[in-house]
Amino acid sequence: MKKVLVVVVAVGLLAGGAGVAWAAAGDSSSGSGSGSAQLAAFTTAARPGQGARGGIARLAVQVAADTIHVDRATLVQELRSGKSIADVAREHNVDPQTVIDGLVKAATDKLQSLVTAGKVDADRAKKVEARLPQLAARLVNGKLRNAGRPGVRRAIVKGSLDVAADTIHIDRATLVRDLRTGKSIADVARDHNVDPQAVIDALVNAAKQKLSDLQSSGKLTEQRVQRIEQRLPTLVERLVNRKFDGRNRPASTASTAATAQPADLAA
Repeated sequence: MKKVLVVVVAVGLLAGGAGVAWAAAGDSSSGSGSGSAQLAAFTTAARPGQGARGGIARLAVQVAADTIHVDRATLVQELRSGKSIADVAREHNVDPQTVIDGLVKAATDKLQSLVTAGKVDADRAKKVEARLPQLAARLVNGKLRNAGRPGVRRAIVKGSLDVAADTIHIDRATLVRDLRTGKSIADVARDHNVDPQAVIDALVNAAKQKLSDLQSSGKLTEQRVQRIEQRLPTLVERLVNRKFDGRNRPASTASTAATAQPADLAA
């Protein structure tokens, strides 16, 4: 999960200071991590081999909402305001431990169904089950690092694709349209007689410039900048070569380290 979030940092720095919040989440060395990171960890544990995005993530939030007796939209809105699931639970006179228990039970039931279906072996299930209480507790008590900034991720993705589109000499809308057909940024670059490495270099250079600006303004330490810069070439290369399956999801052959989604780019 740390690798997944780091790529958002690497490319997100192109979009401006908003990327700092993601940098803190993606490079955290603490045991608890951010609320969003714990949601990812919990939901991935609940369904081994699957990402934290999509239905499983929604399921985790839905279980929490049902336990608190609020609708999911209300819970999400409260989380975006900076509250934790535990905060919301207390406001509705529900013990946060009850929510933790509900999440653990839902994940345990899902694991058992996967074992029965032969999709997960029993030993793997036991290992995951042992981690569930701790992960659920962190999820319930954690707060989103980018709370109150619902447009952060969208701005991050937009900034990176703007650089890519400029390097390929097309507008962003054209690039997004091509990505939605199942192409990678590298594919689009080749279609326009541009070496994909030129796009990679442009993204890396833009990110380094933004890192330098953030360091100069005191928003990032020199040590933090150096750590991120070391990862930039590899992470950006993965982003540029990643394909989509036409439904704004990563194709089965794509790297799971790049998290940008064309769907996040509102027209």
